[in-house]
Amino acid sequence: MSTRSREQDLLDFARAGVTIDEIARRLDYPDPDQARVALAVLLREATPELRTDDVAVLLEWERLDRLHVAVWPKAMKGDVAAVEQALRIGDRRRQIKADLARAPQAQERRGVATGPWGGAR
Repeated sequence: MSTRSREQDLLDFARAGVTIDEIARRLDYPDPDQARVALAVLLREATPELRTDDVAVLLEWERLDRLHVAVWPKAMKGDVAAVEQALRIGDRRRQIKADLARAPQAQERRGVATGPWGGAR
């Protein structure tokens, strides 16, 4: 498996909610910590506008991006439900940014990964 394919699979599995232990097993990482670190690096690269190491926050941002891409074409064609969904996605993104701005000292880049898969590393 190429590095790019493995990285894409890592992101896809994480976006889908697969546990880090299962991701490590499926993608042949030596242990979950190495998969966790790889995921944190990929998410930080994909979301440079966020200043956090919280994997859960970065992953949520990625998911919102993908949802926005999915509803945008319909919203641009005037689908009222899609417009409402796009607006809710935008609201959620603003809330995430506001939450991060309120706790800058706790969210500064300082390590590799925090979040539901094992705390600060």
